[in-house]
Amino acid sequence: MACAQTWRGRRVWRKVHLALAEATLEVRAVEITGSEVGDAPVLLGLLNQIPKSEPIVSVPADGAYDGRGCRDAIAGRGADAIIPPRRNAKSWKKGSPSAAGRNEALRAIKRLGPGRSGASGAVTTAETAPRRR
Repeated sequence: MACAQTWRGRRVWRKVHLALAEATLEVRAVEITGSEVGDAPVLLGLLNQIPKSEPIVSVPADGAYDGRGCRDAIAGRGADAIIPPRRNAKSWKKGSPSAAGRNEALRAIKRLGPGRSGASGAVTTAETAPRRR
């Protein structure tokens, strides 16, 4: 979400970054930044707002988060990164904790063709994950 604020004749944009619990849509973390800050640098701060004692199951996001820093931060919390690789993405070497999942997504896209991301932006925690039967 972005909003404009007029100050001395210039628009100054603010962005609200949210991490939501998937099942309840409860806001689990929030950051507000100016327009000069990209989306990816905010992810670590959002993850750090969720207590370490609360396991995170998955973090869906858009392609802006398809970088080693974001994917490794998500893997560091023991969660699955559900992030579509960017259009021009290349496979990563196996040195990164998140390389295997991303490389598998690239192989699937090559095999099945590109599709639209179903990423909702909701963080799935153990408490909010759908119950498997």
